[in-house]
Amino acid sequence: MFKTRIRVLLALCLIAPLAGCMGQSITAAQDSDLRGVFDQVQRGDLNGVEATFDPQFRSPTLHAGLPDLRAQIPPGQPQIQRLNAASETDKQGRVNYGASYEYDYPGRALLVQVERRQDAKGAKTTTAFRLVRAEPHLVDHYRFSLIGKSPEHYLFLVLVALAPLLGFWGIASVWRAQDLPRKWKPLWTLAMALGFMDLTMDWANGDVVIQIAAVHILYVTAKKFGPLSPWMISTSLPVAAIAFLIGYRPPKR
Repeated sequence: MFKTRIRVLLALCLIAPLAGCMGQSITAAQDSDLRGVFDQVQRGDLNGVEATFDPQFRSPTLHAGLPDLRAQIPPGQPQIQRLNAASETDKQGRVNYGASYEYDYPGRALLVQVERRQDAKGAKTTTAFRLVRAEPHLVDHYRFSLIGKSPEHYLFLVLVALAPLLGFWGIASVWRAQDLPRKWKPLWTLAMALGFMDLTMDWANGDVVIQIAAVHILYVTAKKFGPLSPWMISTSLPVAAIAFLIGYRPPKR
């Protein structure tokens, strides 16, 4: 059950806090305003929180769920990390803004998402408030770090560095080859710029996946889909460069 909840909020935090929003980030005042909703829930002012909700999003489910959310908040002052944030102005001139946060307490963390709306007259309402328990310092778990990693992590980094080293070495060797016809050098260069197969490591837990039918430009990629997703680091095999370095023999003078 706990893992299911985490997966739900992972998906929640991988997207922008506002569904479909590709706008700018929020201001300091908006950030403070969003955190204030959580503070209000923590103080137990649930009626006040419900009253601030936009009528469109106020429902019996909200009224019944707020006490359960309040019960999950431990006492004390947490450490707070903002995961992502976004703001946009809609066609009605309303400013919609929201953010996701990690609240770290001793032995427990809460992942919180808050969304608010400010109309053209300046009136503010809450449009979403979500809270899920998580492991402490979950964001730190998904950061790229070399501290405390396994030998397999470091070996993988060697492979990541080796792929472009061999590739660029092969390209340099092609253009230095005096006996190779010039018309073939661009084709060799293009082939050497591609890495074949795909070896990908989930940097957070060290899981490795290999894909045979894959092509990389310049051998290496690194992707992170959101603050609560791991770094996915991929390397590939510079087949053309290796073949040339092994098979080519310069003519003897």
